[in-house]
Amino acid sequence: MTYLLDTNALVGILRKEPATIRRAREAGLSGKACVSFISVGELLGGVYATKSLARRAGEVRQVMELLTERVGLILTIDAAIADRFGQIDAHLRARGSLIPHNDIWIAATALVHDLVLVSEDAHFARVPEMKVENWAAEPGI
Repeated sequence: MTYLLDTNALVGILRKEPATIRRAREAGLSGKACVSFISVGELLGGVYATKSLARRAGEVRQVMELLTERVGLILTIDAAIADRFGQIDAHLRARGSLIPHNDIWIAATALVHDLVLVSEDAHFARVPEMKVENWAAEPGI
């Protein structure tokens, strides 16, 4: 099983949140995870919004180390993902149940590549056929 890490999962790993780290270890994350370039952009956007230049530089280094050492692949958009984006967007619009466009891109990426999305965002449940795990939640909660 391969995982697509959403932005909040990456943040959990960077912050060493116990539940996320434990679940990542249980999943044997190394070599089994990838991210969408959308999540990379969101993560770096948060870093660059930081006021402290020293902190920002350290966090950028930390993000890049995470992506190169622990996450295997950064996925980009192709025609198949764009097509699935359109299908998901139309489906959600028809039901009046929209989610952020960046998250539709992430969902489309997971579906096209048959990946389990790791995310804390409950709205992914609105996307048909999505497989989602929340590593931040403790089991039984």
